[in-house]
Amino acid sequence: MYALLDLIAGTGSFREVAEQIKKGRRQHIIGISGTQKAYFLAALTRAMSGRTLVIVTYSQYEADRLCEHLSCFLRDAPVGLLPAYDILPHHELLRSADVAEARMSVFRDVIVGAHYPVVIPVKALSRRIVERDVLAEATFGVKVGDTFELESMSQRLAMLGYRRSDVVENKGEFCVRGGILDLFPIADMNPVRIEFFGDEVDSIRRFNPNTQRSEDRLEEVLVYPATEFVFTAAEGEAASRSILAELEATADRLRKMERSAQAESLEDQVREHVSAIQQGADPNLAEEYASHFQKRMVNVLSYFRDPLLIIDEPARVIDAMDGISKEIRSSYTAMIEQGKVLPSQAEAYYAPEAVSAEFSRLQSVSLALLARGLAAGGAQGRRELGFRSAPVYQGNLDKIVADVSSWKLKRMRVLIAVSSGDRGKRLVDLFRERDIESTYSEDLSGSLVPGAVVITASDLDGGFIFSDAGLVVLTETEIQGRKRTRHRFRFDDEAGKITSYTDLKAGDLVVHVAHGIGRYAGVETLEIAGTKRDYLLVKYAGDDKLYIPTDQVDMLQKYIGVEGSVPKLNKMGGHEWNRVKARARRSIEELAEGLLQLYADREAINGHSFSPDTVWQDEFEQAFAYDETPDQLRVVEEVKRDMERNKPMDRLICGDVGYGKTEVAIRAAFKCIMDEKQVAVLVPTTILAQQHFTTFSERFKGYPVNIAVLSRFQSRKEQADVVKGLKNGKIDVVIGTHRLLQKDVSFKDLGLLVIDEEQRFGVAHKERLKEMKRTVDVMTLTATPIPRTLHMSMVGVRDMSVINTPPKNRYPIRTFVVEYDPNL
Repeated sequence: MYALLDLIAGTGSFREVAEQIKKGRRQHIIGISGTQKAYFLAALTRAMSGRTLVIVTYSQYEADRLCEHLSCFLRDAPVGLLPAYDILPHHELLRSADVAEARMSVFRDVIVGAHYPVVIPVKALSRRIVERDVLAEATFGVKVGDTFELESMSQRLAMLGYRRSDVVENKGEFCVRGGILDLFPIADMNPVRIEFFGDEVDSIRRFNPNTQRSEDRLEEVLVYPATEFVFTAAEGEAASRSILAELEATADRLRKMERSAQAESLEDQVREHVSAIQQGADPNLAEEYASHFQKRMVNVLSYFRDPLLIIDEPARVIDAMDGISKEIRSSYTAMIEQGKVLPSQAEAYYAPEAVSAEFSRLQSVSLALLARGLAAGGAQGRRELGFRSAPVYQGNLDKIVADVSSWKLKRMRVLIAVSSGDRGKRLVDLFRERDIESTYSEDLSGSLVPGAVVITASDLDGGFIFSDAGLVVLTETEIQGRKRTRHRFRFDDEAGKITSYTDLKAGDLVVHVAHGIGRYAGVETLEIAGTKRDYLLVKYAGDDKLYIPTDQVDMLQKYIGVEGSVPKLNKMGGHEWNRVKARARRSIEELAEGLLQLYADREAINGHSFSPDTVWQDEFEQAFAYDETPDQLRVVEEVKRDMERNKPMDRLICGDVGYGKTEVAIRAAFKCIMDEKQVAVLVPTTILAQQHFTTFSERFKGYPVNIAVLSRFQSRKEQADVVKGLKNGKIDVVIGTHRLLQKDVSFKDLGLLVIDEEQRFGVAHKERLKEMKRTVDVMTLTATPIPRTLHMSMVGVRDMSVINTPPKNRYPIRTFVVEYDPNL
């Protein structure tokens, strides 16, 4: 994309802005929005080499979006994001580890003097942090040959915010085993294994956190703080005394107000926190009481040396600051009145006026679509660069071709950014059919000449026209009329694979193949016939004990039973365990016989062989508003291959929540409808039925497909209408709960049955499903397959597809167990 940056850098308007900035003057750029801002800022980054651009946005969403766009234009050059913690005040223990890691990575680079653009949502400027010198002084190196006392090193790491764990797998963790220290530095990509010989560092090696195997050797590793608040043991003691003094005064005030219960609760909480601070257990907790530490607290902007401040939409930034301040002030006022915090804890945040003062201290460039909110007297530096929005085509190919032809005649450079190379090459073929010459280019070098039409793969989601540079940029947002959500994928060859067996712990329930359920009691060394050997000890009912040689651990497995129930221990030598095994064997044989009969019937029956993909199918899939993951595309092809066979499909689609299983089902449903057959989607709850109905309706918008929902949320008349529509074939897709399994529901020509979370249906429902499954194609979607379903897939009775690749920007599922708080 550097060829694009050369175009804007060569315009007079940009050169004038850059010249004024170099003279130290403020600039206000108006009439600029979306990807235009990223384009301008990417060029400005190159023009201001050696100076850091600090870009302040009004929301975290805008910060994420701007980072993505900047990365598109700067390609391999780094772009930093300093996110805000997505928590309410006084909930420091709920901080996201990913956010902490991202922040500390930026701080590390700033401290070592790196220069690249850093995007910061204004919320991240509202909290005071320790000055950068504190973090710089806390950083230390470990070299081969250095001398460290291992226990002191462990205490030092804990004070720097590192968490002790049994196995180091995540950033910010460390563990000590004998003379080995495993450490995952907060800002590094791989953990390190430091081996000591006495107190001397004997070797340093990187290791794989998945396999725990050591890799290449290092001579030195730098250890950066894993927390933004660093303090020494002496500082912790002094702060503790100050905190307790304030606690005493606050508790007395509460008691005088006849709030003894609140006073006692506050005393218990703060004393617990003080104890943790004295032990250096959690620096994040100590940060809540930062005003009691003898440290200079600053705004994060002071970390940057002579930055160029970029304020994105100043009016909205000011509004966001006011809103954040009101939320914080309101929250702390309520908590102080309720006796939940000390008054000094509210001092951790800046007022909007203080943040504005920081803005005034620095040279700045404001970017805004409109002039609203620009500082008085700023007219002198107010400029428009001449950007215009690109037209939106809503999929109208004739209009696209006409405009591109017109731009070519005007010698404009036309760049079309699509989501993948395959899409780009298809577009080249399409233009060729319309007699428009175009080329596909990965890096754009030498291809953006006047009158050229160039297609490239990029994550840009908004186009523009920049007449000064003779440039038109189009993206799939303009071509299709809606934004595509882009994701960059993390490929992990070991996703989902088990690398080692879970170690047994004393007290675990285990099952021995010959003796049944017992309780594991640890490893004991016994001497038998003059030979010492380790044995696993398992205790059974009464005083029975079983010693198992460690090389026969495969005779044991962990007990897996109903959650919450405690099984009865078996007695060695009794007949109870043999009876249990016999009953289980008979049940398995009966189940296997029924399943084999069902699947034998399915193999003997010739099902419907669906037609190959149509042009409509390709158009439907191209309209998907997200980029498919590699696993999604593979699974879609596997499903289509099954559907085109003359045997009924029975495929299990296994993938975590948010991995794209529903889209696979939607594409299979479309293929089914193209052959004039009906689709039934069976879900376990009415809420999920409504969610799927909304999703299917949105995806099938614009196609002659009738979609209905059948659940208890509907009236009897509505249900009767749906049942009638299924019978006469007027309804193409029905989404429903177990209501679909009732006897009055019949289909004119059912071709595909999609079952979402089959394990949540009861035995009676599954008997009805067996009848439906004999002749139709069946697709089962699940994030948690039951053992029977999983086993059938593993042995080949059912086909299975696994979606392992998550979108990078997929929101993670985060669970916190905290005391009830109405403010959360």
